[in-house]
Amino acid sequence: MLLSARLREERAHGQASSFTLDILAQELQTQGRYDEAEPLYREALAMDRKALGSRHSNTLIAINNLGQLLQVKGDLAAAEPLLNEALGGRRETLGDRHPETLIAIGNYGTLLSSKGDYAAAEPLLREALTVSREMLGNRHSHTLACINNLGNLLHAKRDFAAAEPLLREALGLSRETLGNQHPNTFIAISNLATVLKAKGDLAAAEPLLREARLAPRFLELTA
Repeated sequence: MLLSARLREERAHGQASSFTLDILAQELQTQGRYDEAEPLYREALAMDRKALGSRHSNTLIAINNLGQLLQVKGDLAAAEPLLNEALGGRRETLGDRHPETLIAIGNYGTLLSSKGDYAAAEPLLREALTVSREMLGNRHSHTLACINNLGNLLHAKRDFAAAEPLLREALGLSRETLGNQHPNTFIAISNLATVLKAKGDLAAAEPLLREARLAPRFLELTA
């Protein structure tokens, strides 16, 4: 691995950089090698905090990267303070309506939703969706993700009446912008079908469930 060789060379000269650590950690994370990626993310973050301070853009990226890795690993308790810190730093340095702040809002809100803390997650996901609609428009990929995130949270709360129109919108936009065969469209199909089935509307759910079964196997979508 070229990056590993580069890092070994930098360490040999006492010049290991947070940039190299971060890039290598991202590569390992992409390969699913989370336990190998984590110490590199932690080292990069420690270096950036010391050299740049906790509110520098590079440090906030490093905080977010480590937080998201921990979330993927299922360590939500350790991920939460990091993603909360990343959000606070973005609000403070960039304001509430900057695209990077929107991403941080969504990241933290999604984590809280994963923890089952719906009361804390919902206002964040609503904020992310409202601002994304205003700043980016309804058809932007980030807005579409925000619609899905809020719809899925409302589904988890069993507020089917509120979840259904959002998930219908998400599916319609996915079909329109991505096409019927895109992986995200199949996910949107499955999300809506699951809500319709849960609320007992089997007549509406059934054709979507049949369509979802046509998804590529790697998506592992189930009715």
